[in-house]
Amino acid sequence: MLLHEKKFEVLNYVLNTSSLLRQLPFTSGCKEYTTTEGHVIEPAKSVRDLGVLLSSDRSWSPHIEQTVQSGRKMASWRRRERYCIIHVWKMLNGLAPNNIKMVFCEHSRLGIRTTPPPLNNKAQISVRTDYENSFKMNASRLWNLLPKSINTVTSLEAFKVALGEYLRRIPDTPPVPGYTAVNRNSLLDWSNEKGGRT
Repeated sequence: MLLHEKKFEVLNYVLNTSSLLRQLPFTSGCKEYTTTEGHVIEPAKSVRDLGVLLSSDRSWSPHIEQTVQSGRKMASWRRRERYCIIHVWKMLNGLAPNNIKMVFCEHSRLGIRTTPPPLNNKAQISVRTDYENSFKMNASRLWNLLPKSINTVTSLEAFKVALGEYLRRIPDTPPVPGYTAVNRNSLLDWSNEKGGRT
């Protein structure tokens, strides 16, 4: 049978764990697979099949570990505000349109700051409320929380890494039904609780 060597994997289930059996000279040959062209494919410790990681020791540990890591990764994305900050960075660096006319300015100590367009003071209360809760206001406030060491990074990937490290230092306690939350779990709330800029 012809096999695609780069896609083909060998997985051996260990039924007999006797150390004496493993020392026999033919044991290693039974575990390997040699293709018709003479290439030897070494057995893998775990193989993915239909989305499930199967391990040679018949345990679920690799699959469970991968699922846990995936869950942790997703949990670190619960903050929508992270995406707002990244979008502001993209507007600053010309990777996204600045259709909300956000103004950026250099500050010698604080780095790059942003100011959203001002609201007409004569606007109705409902309009002011919408303005205060708008993306341009919240994104501007979130961006201005960042220290100079982060808001001046010019590479997107480096910026994401620096932002991730910054966010890991701030509590992330999403609201749970039946429990009273400390705050809305916004970066702005945590910043105010710490007495200003984090």
